Amino acid sequence: MASGSTLTVTGGTNMVQVVAGTDSVAPADYDNMVANLSRQLATPADVTLGTYSANNTYGYNQSALGLDAATGETISASNSSQGYKNLQDEAQALSTFTGVSLFSSSSTDKASGDSITASDWNNLMTDTKSLFDARLSIPGGSLTTDASGTTTRTSGWGSASTPEITHEFTLSFSSEAHARGFFNAGGEVLFTGARSGGTSGSGAGSIGSQNTNWTNLLSAIGTVTFNLNNLTSSGATGTSAGKGFYELTTSYVQMYSKFGSGSYASNYYKIEAKVNNASNPTVVTFKVTMRDDHALGDGLGADGIDGNADDSTGYVDGVDGSIVSTIQTKRANNGVVVTAPSYSAVSNL
Repeated sequence: MASGSTLTVTGGTNMVQVVAGTDSVAPADYDNMVANLSRQLATPADVTLGTYSANNTYGYNQSALGLDAATGETISASNSSQGYKNLQDEAQALSTFTGVSLFSSSSTDKASGDSITASDWNNLMTDTKSLFDARLSIPGGSLTTDASGTTTRTSGWGSASTPEITHEFTLSFSSEAHARGFFNAGGEVLFTGARSGGTSGSGAGSIGSQNTNWTNLLSAIGTVTFNLNNLTSSGATGTSAGKGFYELTTSYVQMYSKFGSGSYASNYYKIEAKVNNASNPTVVTFKVTMRDDHALGDGLGADGIDGNADDSTGYVDGVDGSIVSTIQTKRANNGVVVTAPSYSAVSNL
């Protein structure tokens, strides 16, 4: 049994390095590496959504390793159950996906007749830990962007009869494991919005001025990215709840908002999200709301609080032209491959 330094794997299985000339390699020494590689690659952890803990988050929903060493077995160069090269193969695949560099002894395959030194063994253990530690930090080059859905509105809105427009949609996964694996392996949902055309002009309270403010608001937001535990704007603006997939519940949670500026400070863009089941999530529903509360007058406004920017008694202008809400997804596609969820519109702009 190994008696060297302990490699602590937070959220995984601790491993003990071997001492040259002193230790023999026991089945557990091999199987502990298998356990960490399998935990990273295979069945995602089954945790109830609502809070996020990195320690409890793992698993890409890929095929499970069929490796297992037993007492009396010989660790061979390549073998269906206790081959050293089989461990190397899994580590190499994860290295490609996560961008983690391996020791040369781990990246160079062992073949029949080669020796496995204590240094080789310990290097592969260290690499296994490094890979597991980086399991939730997937580089962009390992992800593929897929178009999901786009909705466009060309009729006017922002009036008393239509103060807001919404884009509500679902992303459906084939199973709970698919949903968790998608986000664990770097999966993202991307939101963008844009407005163009329509009435021009800059007169106070005019449709042209209103249009310009909505164009600027959506442009400032840029791309909003939702992942396993966060939501960010590429424009570094607006207010994010700092939450992602693992913090959703079965009721809508406000994930992001961005208000207009100046006299249009009561207009806003908002994203909400929820899941169909907190313990067995297979569907994520999002709702994008664009609301136009700008008006002239004196009243309580949409927030019910007197004395701030959205106080109004009626709608005196509107928005026209073309306004678009676009959804994309990013998924693992570099050695580790996860299929995209299925998009379905609930309501369009």
